[in-house]
Amino acid sequence: MQSTVAYLTNGQLFLHNGEAQPREVQSAFAQQVMERQARNNAVHGWRSQSGVWGAMGFMPPELAAWEQGQQQRTPVQFKSVTAGDEAGHLYYILGVGDMGGLFHYTAADNVERRLMHRNGFLARDLSRHTQSGSIAVAVYKEDGSSSIQVGENDGRFLKDVTVGDAVDECPAWVPGEGRRIVYQSAGIGRNEHGFAMGLAPYRIELIDLDQQSVDVLLEDEQHDLLQPKMLADGTLYFIRRPYEPLGPKPADPITVLKDIVLFPFRLARAVFHFLDFFSVMFSGKPLHTAGGPQPRITNQKYMMVWGRMIDTKRAMQKSQKDKTTGLVPKDWQLIRRDTDGNETVLAEKVLSFDVHADGTVISTDGHVVNRRSPGGETAQLFRDQFIEKVTAVT
Repeated sequence: MQSTVAYLTNGQLFLHNGEAQPREVQSAFAQQVMERQARNNAVHGWRSQSGVWGAMGFMPPELAAWEQGQQQRTPVQFKSVTAGDEAGHLYYILGVGDMGGLFHYTAADNVERRLMHRNGFLARDLSRHTQSGSIAVAVYKEDGSSSIQVGENDGRFLKDVTVGDAVDECPAWVPGEGRRIVYQSAGIGRNEHGFAMGLAPYRIELIDLDQQSVDVLLEDEQHDLLQPKMLADGTLYFIRRPYEPLGPKPADPITVLKDIVLFPFRLARAVFHFLDFFSVMFSGKPLHTAGGPQPRITNQKYMMVWGRMIDTKRAMQKSQKDKTTGLVPKDWQLIRRDTDGNETVLAEKVLSFDVHADGTVISTDGHVVNRRSPGGETAQLFRDQFIEKVTAVT
């Protein structure tokens, strides 16, 4: 079975269909927005910016060029992607600065169609009903909570279908005639001032829009249960990882002593990197040249995955030495649970996954993408440095 996989890395969207090199999906809408901002910056220039150099009326050419480049970089992020009705058809959520939108894309002719966009549309985890075409997304709010919203396939008439002081994410339509959605949910713990202090363990819930009911399918006080997906026969797939409460952990005496001993070295390293930044900015050359060319490493230092902070650079540096090292530890397990409640561990070190209707699973540890057939045979499809999410297209 030939698998075409869409995946996100550093906010970019790629398609891989078994060829040596993946194909990057470029958004024409995002390009237009960036070109428009570049024209505005060219008209107004850096002199409109406040600061020491602006007050002096002079800016070194190297710094002016660097600052202009910074102004022209509108953050463009592909937030989520899901398959359409036909082969090579995709729907995705794109963030351009403070604006978010829903788009349809056909790979065969490389055509993007904007369905909707608006300012402040903070959404991800897009899922599309295979029969009705309705969409479901997780929408984030200023108080730190999020809810599942459902609307038409063009993004119109989105409305909340979950409520409460919780983080509701990863909606996935259950195949079939009915309108049912499985999703992960974690209650928010707040202090007396209303500030969020932590999350309860993620559990799996199911909402039946036709019956207007919500049921807890699975919960575990010791584990987070993430990214649920259910087949038409009721088989449930999800990621299980150990639950860790948010917030500072009490430091043991050895850790405190270690911090004291290492403080001068950490301070020296911070000063070095500060000076190295200005060396690159003004001369184009770094202060460090030993060791030959450096491997390409993602610019994203940390990644937040369902309330857990991951040091991606450290993980990638380890992966340069150990090809079996992923971005997440081995206790992030992919579980298949049948309708009788029997559970099977399909894989370890799973950051993201998707499942075909026949039970074929596409999964990744952040570096390697694998395919597991319904019979249990596993094959490696491809590798990349920083894979945040995988979606089975065909």
